[in-house]
Amino acid sequence: MQFRLLFNVKYVLMAGLLMASCGDNPTDTVDEASGNLKIENVSTTAFTCTLNGQFKGITNLDVVLGKHGVLYCVKSNQSESLFKSWKNGNDDAELKMYTNDRGFNGESYTGIIDGLLPDTEYSFCLFSQTKDKSVREISDIHSFKTLAFNPEIKEISIKDIQYIDAGAEVEFGIDALDARLCEYGVMLSDRSGIDINTVNRIIKYTDEYDYKISIKIKDLKPDRIYYNCAYVKYRSSEGKDDYLYGPEGSFMTMTSDQMWVDLGLPSGIKWANCDLGGYIFSNNSYSTPCYMWGSLKDVGYHLDSQTGLEEPDDVKYEQLDDATGSYKDIGSNISGTEYDVAKQKLGGKWRMPTVAEVEELISSCGHTSEMTTRTYTNYGQEYTMQVRIHVLSGNGNEVRFIDHEHYWCGDAVGSDMARSFQFSIDKRVETINYWDTDRMAKSKIRPVWDPSMPDE
Repeated sequence: MQFRLLFNVKYVLMAGLLMASCGDNPTDTVDEASGNLKIENVSTTAFTCTLNGQFKGITNLDVVLGKHGVLYCVKSNQSESLFKSWKNGNDDAELKMYTNDRGFNGESYTGIIDGLLPDTEYSFCLFSQTKDKSVREISDIHSFKTLAFNPEIKEISIKDIQYIDAGAEVEFGIDALDARLCEYGVMLSDRSGIDINTVNRIIKYTDEYDYKISIKIKDLKPDRIYYNCAYVKYRSSEGKDDYLYGPEGSFMTMTSDQMWVDLGLPSGIKWANCDLGGYIFSNNSYSTPCYMWGSLKDVGYHLDSQTGLEEPDDVKYEQLDDATGSYKDIGSNISGTEYDVAKQKLGGKWRMPTVAEVEELISSCGHTSEMTTRTYTNYGQEYTMQVRIHVLSGNGNEVRFIDHEHYWCGDAVGSDMARSFQFSIDKRVETINYWDTDRMAKSKIRPVWDPSMPDE
């Protein structure tokens, strides 16, 4: 006897009870059932049926050119006549057909029918037919009943909470076969009482099922309380989508005063001590994403399989007019607007800096520099190198920049809507470099917090 992996002993016990009623003493019969086709074992979950049987007298050529497998339908008073009708050549008989060529090994056959309804009784039989459909055989008709679906959500925990993302760990109690037919993951909302009608975001789990899963929750905003719960979406016995919700919890992301550094600047502007998309506010992170000017899409990096080099992802620039090939007019200063990715991702009083604010930062702060070690990958090999970090200090507080790292300003260059300002801190530390750059260039963003911006 060969079974697919089942996680609950009650499934196997149920299978034995079912076969006791539909094996030697089938619940349905049909005239002229083939003695070459025989059901041996059946086990069920809520959404699947795993069965073993025999196909005697079927050749490998029949397997390749013909068809063999399982016919099934929801059990009713009409079931027997449907199977008879198909055997007599009616391809329009209201039966579902499951085939699995790889499940045939000699005379033995194994198949897993999925997409079934829970707590539902089905009639089924094995079948075979030749290539031209001239010869059709079916076994005795049997029946099985799927189990009721009672998923569990045992635990959810939120950890590693940053200002842009967090991690969620959830433990489920779902049969592995059933899990393939379900959708599950984490729901987020800005208010309590989460269900499918009030949820703001759904993060689906897409990796292979495990009873304990980990999900990265991205694109969070600082200064926010998020309500969360795990969920399972499944097909009910009525054939409609239904949801199970786990216990509701909540968490708060980093606050803005944990993110910005007050350097005592005359304007009151406060600078983040980490690039947009970074995590470590006591230092610079090296793997933060880049952006094109006016784009809300981050440009990540992937490892090229041919060269081993980290290459930027191919991201379409949404501010390019496909019809004319020219850049859209989104204004000469996008700082704080709908095209400002810092504003859109962080909300509140966060935005991109302007050229004037960069100049204020340089002129108002003292400068020092230090060397630190950076790890990178080249042609599949990991290397380390020293890079210079520039520290700009005011009133005892400091922000850090990597030497010659490029950052976007929110200002365009005059009337040239195709070019915008970038800046970097020069290794001579007392100067700052500006240049106008094509908007599709890829650069980092260092956000600023502006106390004069209106509250959301």
